[in-house]
Amino acid sequence: MLPARRSATASEDRDALRRRVIELADEGMSKRAIAREVGTSEATVRRMLAQAVAL
Repeated sequence: MLPARRSATASEDRDALRRRVIELADEGMSKRAIAREVGTSEATVRRMLAQAVAL
């Protein structure tokens, strides 16, 4: 029997998280508040925002 397939790939999950982080930053939330909201570290939020600006 094949294992149940996830609804989204890890890459899609990361993309969705990145979009949410950017959306919250655009709303004026602090990096610390964004990290708490999405359940990741503040360092991850900083990295995602830095990468978004670099694009």
